[in-house]
Amino acid sequence: MAAQETGTAGRRGLRLAAEIHAFRTPPARWPALLDAARDAGFSHVATLAPFAVHEPRPGEREFGALSPSADLAAFLELAAARGLRACVRVGPRLRADLAQAGLPDHVAWDKASMARSARGGPVLSPMPPRMFPWPSTESATYRAHVARFLGSVAEVLRPFAERGVLDTVEVEDPAAVVLRAGAFARDYHPDSVAAFRRYLAGRYGDVASIGDAWGIAVRRFEDVDPPTRFAATAPRDLPRLLDWAAFQEASVHAFRLFVAQTLRDAELHGVELTCCLDALALGTTSDAAAAVEDGLGAGVELVTRADETRAIRRRMTSLAQRGPAPFARVVVGGSPFGRARSDDDAVSSLLLAVGLGARAIEVSPFAQHERWWGAPLDAGGAPTSAYGELRKVLAALRALELHTLSRRADVVVLVPPGYARLARVSHLFGPFGAGILDFVGRSFAEATRDATLGFSRPIAPSFVEQLGQLESAADAAGLDYDVASPGTLRRRETPPRLVLVPTYEFLDDETAEALAAAAAAGAHILGGPTQPTLDGAMQDARHTPFTLLPDDPAAAAEVIDAEASRLGLRRLPRHQGVFALPLERDGVALAYVVVNPTESRGTLALADATQDVVTGSRLGVGAPVELVARSARLLVVERVEPARPVDPPPVDPPPVEPPPPTTAEPAEVPATKVRARRKR
Repeated sequence: MAAQETGTAGRRGLRLAAEIHAFRTPPARWPALLDAARDAGFSHVATLAPFAVHEPRPGEREFGALSPSADLAAFLELAAARGLRACVRVGPRLRADLAQAGLPDHVAWDKASMARSARGGPVLSPMPPRMFPWPSTESATYRAHVARFLGSVAEVLRPFAERGVLDTVEVEDPAAVVLRAGAFARDYHPDSVAAFRRYLAGRYGDVASIGDAWGIAVRRFEDVDPPTRFAATAPRDLPRLLDWAAFQEASVHAFRLFVAQTLRDAELHGVELTCCLDALALGTTSDAAAAVEDGLGAGVELVTRADETRAIRRRMTSLAQRGPAPFARVVVGGSPFGRARSDDDAVSSLLLAVGLGARAIEVSPFAQHERWWGAPLDAGGAPTSAYGELRKVLAALRALELHTLSRRADVVVLVPPGYARLARVSHLFGPFGAGILDFVGRSFAEATRDATLGFSRPIAPSFVEQLGQLESAADAAGLDYDVASPGTLRRRETPPRLVLVPTYEFLDDETAEALAAAAAAGAHILGGPTQPTLDGAMQDARHTPFTLLPDDPAAAAEVIDAEASRLGLRRLPRHQGVFALPLERDGVALAYVVVNPTESRGTLALADATQDVVTGSRLGVGAPVELVARSARLLVVERVEPARPVDPPPVDPPPVEPPPPTTAEPAEVPATKVRARRKR
């Protein structure tokens, strides 16, 4: 069976983007910054269009009349003159160390726009540099503000779209929230509650079915209220809580679709709409499959180090599906509000993202500003240590034609959303979502309730631990694998050959359907530690049977390794934690991303002769690749061209034997010819 491939040829061209915050920079510096981006090897420039900058007061359009730095069109013209195509992030919520995430005061502090807590008050975010109330994405008032702003920005962008200068426009992912992201922290805005009731009507059809699922008496949809806290002691108490968590995912999808449709209505023809997702960071409400179904190109933002391979794999490979090639926005440097990282951490994260399927790259930010340090260009525009290394990596990605590379992953580790929703509604950090734990490098399992709720074990923390054990087993077996949601699994170009999935007494309908489809397509399924007997509504159900893994992690890893051997699955080069990810085209490795996530130096031998794109060092077949702790290297395969046939050396012709003597009389020669010979 053909392996999963992403980033194949025929999609949009190569996209290597340097993010420059034009609105933060005096226009006199724009030419030098753009020249530096072009000289570094970037094909695109990315910039931001903050709501607060371009609409400082209600209905006021500001694109350079008051502040020259707000002249978005002038910046894009300078980029086009240098042969750089453009990517513009429009939000409406941008973060980027902006006050109020880039929202203007008249929007953020509009009471009709504010999200509501379970008690009816505004939901204040402690995000630096100052608190502000989160908007409700279901609020009709907030959506009206957003539509007006997007219409203004689209007027500026449309000419660049028509000329082919504008390549992508990125909309926000409403799920990308670290603070005030708990399942019961928001949003109880009247418009959100009404949307929840519409969601239930679409899911159940009538109020009687809701009553049956929730175990309550309901007469009208208007009488159905969302839960405001975790209150469950048995499986029958869970459907109401899980429906609320599922609605929050649907609400994220609905707002993203609203923003995308608003831009499409503005006739930005030929422009790809994209979204940078919080995908498969456990405890969030993002789903890459939903974004792709909306026609958006999906990417992830990485503020990571080389030792965080599991987090990068979860986020990057969750985008491996039919649709536009996935991208990675790699954050360089740090802010006063984040953890410190080195230049090497950013480059290593970039290489890991490429090895795991990123087929377009954005480097953010390209130039240092007042709230950020460690970018490739310092505050004065001079190259930093990151610039030179990044330039060499970009040159290699251009030569490899990154956007045409493919990636094989015959194995999928499947994340059932029902268990993730249970973890979200039962976690102990109140208003703070799982993102806060990801941010500090801790496991989501540490913050979930350990009550069994009538099951054989506490499912929420057990699920997170079992997921990690399946990933560890796949790593130990040297398998290249994707971490996917049911929606992503359904949208793969080719089905996997092996699916690893944590399962307990109940299994949500989405996962059950995805497993049945994968099994029908020939995939072998290893699940456990429990065979499910209930569906997502906690009713008796029959599920697709699968091979049950042992409860012991070591024994389960042995079964996974044996099954991989039985199926003849490809193994990655691996030695004592160091591993290599091949960059391929048509099944041929053109380069390797070699990764050492360990705390000590490591080595790995490859079956190809390679050259390091940064140091220029050459390594023969089988020569050890040496890596310092927590690092990654990009090695390009050096192909030995077949020798041209060489003409054999000239051979002297064999001597000609004189003719044998003859007794015949010689023919008579005319006298005139004899005389002529004598003259010579």
